[in-house]
Amino acid sequence: MEEEFIELSAREYLIHDIHSEDNSMTDRKEQLYQAINQLDNIEKATIILYLEGYEYKEISILIDISETNVGVKINRIKKQLIKRIKDGRK
Repeated sequence: MEEEFIELSAREYLIHDIHSEDNSMTDRKEQLYQAINQLDNIEKATIILYLEGYEYKEISILIDISETNVGVKINRIKKQLIKRIKDGRK
């Protein structure tokens, strides 16, 4: 029995690759959103403001903590998010 190979055009390959990347990116975003939703309210507000482009000084005013503390908090939150996402993939 002979196997039949179907040859895809360059355009079909491109379309497949684009959709694969879209799905992969969507999955990663969903994992990030789920991890953020597990944070407490202050951590959630801090990381969302950071992701929206607020500067440390602006975040410190809004959350009422020092600029230095904002930086420390953001680094700790990033580590937490990375860990939660990695643990979720297992």
